This record gives sequence, C-alpha cells and structure tokens, in this order.
Amino acid sequence: MSSHFHPDRVRERVGARMNADLRQVLHGLPPSLAKSIAGEWRARIKRDTLRDANLYAVKRAAELHKIRLPIGLDDDELRLKARELAKAAALDAGSPPEIVLRSWERVPDLMAFKDAWNKCRLDVFEGLAKRVQSERWWRRQLRRETLRAIEVEHVRMGDVHRKRDVYLKDESFARLRARQRAAQKSLQNAVATNESGLEMTVAELAARSVSNPAIRRTELMVRVRGMEEIADSMGWVGLFVTITAPSRYHPSSRKYDGHSPRDTHDLLMDQWKRTRAMLGKLGIERMGVRVVEPHHDGAPHWHMLLWCDKRQRGALVRILRRYARETDKHEPGAWKHRFTVKHIDRAKGSAVGYIAKYLSKNIDGHAVGTDDESGLSAESGAERVKAWANLHRVRQFQIIGAPSVTVWRQLRKAPIAESQGHFFLHHIHVAADIGDWSAYTRAVWSVGGQFKLKTEPLRNWVNTETGETALPRNCYGEEVKVPCAVVILDSENRTIERVLTRRHEWTVEWHGKAEGRAAWTRVNNCNSPEEPHWQTGDFRPAWADQATLQRLEALQRQYESDAAAAQEVIKSTGPMQIRLLPPVPESARRGMWPIIREKENGCEAGRIEAEVQGLDGGQHDDRQAARGSLRGGGGGACGIHGIGLA
Repeated sequence: MSSHFHPDRVRERVGARMNADLRQVLHGLPPSLAKSIAGEWRARIKRDTLRDANLYAVKRAAELHKIRLPIGLDDDELRLKARELAKAAALDAGSPPEIVLRSWERVPDLMAFKDAWNKCRLDVFEGLAKRVQSERWWRRQLRRETLRAIEVEHVRMGDVHRKRDVYLKDESFARLRARQRAAQKSLQNAVATNESGLEMTVAELAARSVSNPAIRRTELMVRVRGMEEIADSMGWVGLFVTITAPSRYHPSSRKYDGHSPRDTHDLLMDQWKRTRAMLGKLGIERMGVRVVEPHHDGAPHWHMLLWCDKRQRGALVRILRRYARETDKHEPGAWKHRFTVKHIDRAKGSAVGYIAKYLSKNIDGHAVGTDDESGLSAESGAERVKAWANLHRVRQFQIIGAPSVTVWRQLRKAPIAESQGHFFLHHIHVAADIGDWSAYTRAVWSVGGQFKLKTEPLRNWVNTETGETALPRNCYGEEVKVPCAVVILDSENRTIERVLTRRHEWTVEWHGKAEGRAAWTRVNNCNSPEEPHWQTGDFRPAWADQATLQRLEALQRQYESDAAAAQEVIKSTGPMQIRLLPPVPESARRGMWPIIREKENGCEAGRIEAEVQGLDGGQHDDRQAARGSLRGGGGGACGIHGIGLA
C-alpha cells in the first residue's frame, strides 16, 4: 500500500493531469503563444498558487480565442482557409454593392477585415469585389494579419526584449525569413524577356534597384550628403533629434498598458503631423531625414537629422519639444528622456556622420560592427529590424523637404542624350545621372514659377496576349500608374519638355508559364557595363569609362579653383549674351543660387545664365560640359552653380 501511494508517483499523476488540463485550455492557439502561456503558468504556480495560475491561463486563452483571425493555423492551413473565404465571397457575385456588403457582414471571418471595405466607395466596388473573391488576395491578407496578431500578443506578454527575443519573436522572424526565401526562389525561377530578346531573371533585375540593400543604403547616403551641401551653402545649421513615446507604450515598462508597436508609431506620426502643421503656420522651413527604429522590446522611436535657418533654430526646437512631450507630459522623466536634441558643430565633423550609423544599422549593418541595442552583430540586427518593420508596416526612412526621388530614379534609367536640347530637364537629368543630389536639388528648385516637374504615367500599354492597346491595369481590373517619362508642364498642364524613361517592355515567364504583361521593373538595361556598378553600390554613371571617371574626379577636386576662375572670366569678359530664367523659390534665393544683378543691362533679380561664346574653342564631351555648367567648371563650360558659361 505504501508503494501504491508513494508521494513522487502521486505528484507525477497530479502533474500529468494538470498538464493535460492546460493543453485542453490552450488547444487551438499558436504553438509559440501556448508555450509562452504555459511558461508563465508554471512560474505563477511557484510564485503564487495553483488557482492563480489556472485563472491566468484560462483568462489569457479566452482573450486570444476572441481574436477574429485564424491565428492557430500554419501557412498551409491558411491557404485552405483563403480558398474557403474566396468561395464564400463569390456567392453574392453579381448582386448590387449594398446587398453584397450586407451579406459579407454576416460572415465572421470576412468581418475580421472589415476595415478593408469600410473605406470603400461604390465607384471602386468592382475592384474590391474581385479582391475578396481572389484566393491569392485572401492568402496574402491572412498570412500578414495573423502573424502580426500573434506578434502583438507576444509583445503584450513580455516575450520580446534583449534577454529573450530582441525586436520580435524568433518564431515570427523565422516565418518571415522562410517566406522571403520562397519569394526569392520564385524571382530566381522567373525569366523576363524584353522586345530586343534580352533575358534576365527577375531576381537579377530586382538586384539593380533599391531592393538591393547596398544600393538603398548608398542612395540614402547620397541624398543626405547632398542635403548637407545645400544646407551649408545656405548657412543653415543642423540638429540631431531623438523622440520617444511615453512609458505606457513600452512593453518593458511597469506602466505598459498593451499598446502595439504600430500604435506607438501612430502616436509619433500624429505628433509629427501637428508639429508639421505648426511649423508651416510659422513659416519655419526645414529639410532632413527621419529614421524609425525599434527599442529592444519592439517599441519604435524616431531619430531625425534636420537643417534649418540659424535664426529659426530656437523656434524649431521649442515646437518639436512641445509636441513630443504633449502626451503624458507630467510623468516623471518626460522632460529628460522623451525629447533630446544635439546641435551639430561643423567644426567637429560632418552632420551626415550623426545619421550614417542609423541608416546602415537599419538596412544591412554595413561597417557598423555591433548593434548596441540588441547585442547582436550589426548584420543580424539589421535583418531583425527589417523584419520588424515589415511585420508592423512601419516606414523606416522618410526624407523631409527634398525633391521627388521618383523623378531622380526615373531619369537615371534614360541615356543622357534623351534630354539634349531641353532647357530645364537637361540640367536635372545630368545631375541625376552623375549621382549628385545637391546639383539635382538646385536644378529642380530652379524650375519653379509656373512650371511643374512630374512623372508621366504610361497610357498606351500593349497587352502581349491580345495585342490590344489600353491603359495598364492590375489583376483586379483597376488602372495603375506606371511611370514612363519625366515631363515639364506649363501653367495649363501642357507638356513643354519630355524625357522617355521606360525604354523596354518585358514579358515574364513564371515557372515555365508565360504571363504576357509588362514587368514591374524599375531598371534600364540600355547602357549597363559588363561588371554592373550596382554590385559594389557605386553610383558612378554606367556610361563612364575609366578615362571619363578620372576627368570627373579631377573636376571634383578642382571645384573651388574652377569656381574662382569662372568669377574672373565673368569680370574680364566683354559683351555677354544674357538670358534671364524663371525666378526661383524664396528658400532658394536666400543662398541657393548666386544672384547676379547686371545694372548696366537693367536685368531684374533672378537666376541669370551668362553665356560667353568660345572660351577655349575646344571640343568636349556633352556630359562633361553639362556637368561643368552644374558644378562650376571644366570642359567646354564653366560656371558657378546657377551661372553657366558655355
């Protein structure tokens, strides 16, 4: 009898029964959440009582079961679920929109995505109806929303921090990486062919775009460096600002009340929206870059590198501080930790150095070393940060107060000869082609006045299956805007200058099945070198040979001396041909473009281009001449920013 009632055996039986009851309570939950709840349940048994632990497990499981998403299904099961939902939505196909919307409201699973059609107008109902009848659309929505819901619950349960899983759960990270590998494999198996017979995989085409981390990082650095050059020429000063959310938005804080990372980012976005409105009312101009990165517990915070007029610096800082501390402004430590600012001293170094680390550690970790926030290597930390941003749909980088980068990217596709003879676009095109953001910004700002610079959408797309010409549409029958050119429009929206940037039409064969359609690629293969410069992240123009690159580098080194020489030429030259260009914006006139006032000729204030014919009588490459007119000398043209001497 004593052996039958041995305490150890009784304890084992009781433990087995308790575990069985727990498994029943957690049935239907994702394995990662069930494991987390079970761990906390065991900890509470040791710390408190069995009753408290059971109440916690039952209450937490009930809360998770109320989530109107199939969070307990894996990717294969979600595929089947997507098929069921698409069939359910197709039952009412052909009925009036009002009836269809009311019928969808009776389906619980469909209502989990109610926001998708709450904002829907009846005039776009056709596209929405095709979406909810598409298995592919449902599969994408289910995979994204269920994984995000699971991750948010892990954050609320305190499973994300530097001592366990930094930035996001390991299970979520592994799931995202598996999907990324599958997508990459699909791109590698897809072959794109253009009208000239050139074949490349879609993965190779994507590697030539900003999808390549090295190109993305280099482009951001080029843009920030260009903004610094502009700020220096205008006499502006730099600020490095860090903005953090209140304590109750941080899962690692004792005051945490359940906000998701996306909720925290929305709070910061709302603060910035009001800040931006107030700065606009007061006429405070600024430019810079914003970087969003997570704390170790998944809560986002912002870093901002801003430049502004020295006289407006105090007002800018006060407004930023006011709105950054507006929420829970009386909590202890808010004044010290929620908003910090560093005034950049140019005597100690470049302002770009303040932000370069944050750009790199949130893209690919290049040349950073160790991620101090997570303790991981910079490369591993960058992978997790990108997965975190993708999961919570957070935009990592935002350029403030600069021209359109879409125009920049489009112009870099086209040969420089396309803009020859254009008064405005040639200067903009050359600056984009050589990768000079400072010159590009000056050229764009010089347009101003009654003229507008924008991209032109494709309007005569040819369906390769039917041969018909029509507007490009997506798989849901909706019109899409595919940039095909960069144009200058006048006040009546008439095109006065145009550069064609979409030079190829592609058909893509996915897994051996041809899909006749224009490929969604943003690269141009007209002038690609044998060893593509995108492999090294080098933004030198693809057309340049070694001799041309050496001349360009020499021009860069001689910039200051050439500018001084150009000034002497202007003073010593006799009669000049004067051409007055449209006035530039007020922000540009305060130092962006040097202004010449020709009192003898009665010229008004504005940007003046003085042309002196036959300075040296030499023949030079058109690109080098155009570059000289932008950068201040060299070849058959020299000048000082806005003043070009041809």
